[in-house]
Amino acid sequence: DKKEKARAKRAPLPKLDAERLLGENGFRKLLMKSHELVIDKREDPEKNLRNLMTFYQIWAHELFPSMKFRDVIAKTEKICREDRLKVK
Repeated sequence: DKKEKARAKRAPLPKLDAERLLGENGFRKLLMKSHELVIDKREDPEKNLRNLMTFYQIWAHELFPSMKFRDVIAKTEKICREDRLKVK
């Protein structure tokens, strides 16, 4: 006599995978926006590093907004170990 409760079905969560990295918002976008990155040899190295990290954080958030930056980087490193993503 247990009544089944109707549960709303969730939309499947997108996953960070090779297709997403190779897609429009993945590495392509990173390359296209790389001209916006400002690294000045005369500036403080810490400021240059901060600019670089900010650049990557913005890209990672645009690629996969629901994951933390560290998780996106760790997952990206893991995916890039696959044979199809290695440059031979």
